[in-house]
Amino acid sequence: MNSIHHSPTISSSPQVLDGASDGALVIENVAFRLFLVLVVCMPIPLGSNRPWAWSVLEIMVMSIFGLMLLSMVIRPRPWSDALAMAKLPLMMSGVWLVYLGLQSLPLPASLIRVLGPAGYDLYNYTSGSLATIPLALDRGAAQVELLKAASYVGICLLTLTLVTSRQRLKMLVWVLFLTGFAEAIYGLLAVNGVLLWNPTPGSVSGTYVNRNHLAGLLEMTLPLGLGLYWYRGRDRYVAPGWRQKLRDVSDTLLQRRFLVLVMTTLMFGVLLMTTSRGGVAALLFAGVVVGGFARIRNPHSHEARMLPVFLVMAFVSVTWFGIAGLTNKIAKQGIDELRIEVWGSSAKIIGRYPMFGVGGGAWKSIFPLYRVSAAGTGTFEHAHNDFLEIVAEQGLLGGLLLGMVLLLMSKHTLKALMARRDPFAVSIAFAILTAVLALLAHATVDFNFQIPANICYLIILISLGVVIGSQGSGQRQGKDIRKISQARGDGNA
Repeated sequence: MNSIHHSPTISSSPQVLDGASDGALVIENVAFRLFLVLVVCMPIPLGSNRPWAWSVLEIMVMSIFGLMLLSMVIRPRPWSDALAMAKLPLMMSGVWLVYLGLQSLPLPASLIRVLGPAGYDLYNYTSGSLATIPLALDRGAAQVELLKAASYVGICLLTLTLVTSRQRLKMLVWVLFLTGFAEAIYGLLAVNGVLLWNPTPGSVSGTYVNRNHLAGLLEMTLPLGLGLYWYRGRDRYVAPGWRQKLRDVSDTLLQRRFLVLVMTTLMFGVLLMTTSRGGVAALLFAGVVVGGFARIRNPHSHEARMLPVFLVMAFVSVTWFGIAGLTNKIAKQGIDELRIEVWGSSAKIIGRYPMFGVGGGAWKSIFPLYRVSAAGTGTFEHAHNDFLEIVAEQGLLGGLLLGMVLLLMSKHTLKALMARRDPFAVSIAFAILTAVLALLAHATVDFNFQIPANICYLIILISLGVVIGSQGSGQRQGKDIRKISQARGDGNA
């Protein structure tokens, strides 16, 4: 008989809890609920894109992580399967943090002259001969970015350690989806004057300053609605005959899944109202690619019908909300040539600082020196291409580390798709894949990665893919998860 690996997420029998273990589980439950509160609150203060807002975010992440450590000290236990699966990318994330720390660390000037001659020349020209200088051109900004990066890794760790049951997985998915829906409704009401506070009057931007960043949030949360809708319909038996199909449609209209579909359709409509060309195109691209992948993989599977449902939802949204604003913007502005020129300037920065970059947060400071004449005289805070900005600031080394972490984490979402035994896991895995692909596509023309709330949502989704992959796919395992969920006090799965 094969041995079964036991972890804190899966058990073949209910656990017997002593006083210390019970106290540890209470602390862990508190930490998970605080994590849910953090997820809801992150987008509210302008996407946490203000110093005070991201400082609160960092403090909250560290506090919740402290509670988790306290729980593990009280009741020592082995790593969860999700943490074990993500061990390599987490180690690489640690190396990435050390690398960012070294960027802001003063090093001998002679060493910097070898590692980053362009930076050495700039320091030598502006400050004269110095004994020690950092790789980063703006040391203060680099330290701010280091703290942000540490909180992002903390978000990943919290997701992997706190989502330890099927019930918690469902709760987090619902919270992410409902937060996106609430942002969509807020943006809709604010632009129509129903609400007094609108960060950007005349624009559908929710609680964000930039409408493109609301679009980024909707790209990630909208697919979760489709996943929840699809999951609740997977177990239904579709009998032949038009009468039975009519009954199925009637039943669907009376179920909660129909409400989820309506909410998702409304979110797509608000996405159209943002007039974010990159956001709309990115979500359509991701939906078609993932839906097409499902059809190619197995044309007769339940998931193969995801693409038609997605396209019908998009059509209904266009009919309901219209696309006049979006088409007028495309007709008036066409291809944003100014943005292309900014990309060209960013490429020049990369060519000048290829290996180690200019340091975190220094793009906006160094950009004027490399601005091409066609880029005008306006102020640019970001490169409007997250990949170019990351490589410009962190160099090819930093970009490579982040790319490897993303690929290693994402493979577990694909693993969950290939298992396709657990309906919920497969439906949410498809939704996660769509959401991640959409934001990655949008990142080629905007800067959602620079918005703390949005990058945290992306990290949570990628981490959930690992959690789903680690939980396996058998019916027996699903029952075991429910047992341990009840033992933890989460409620019925």
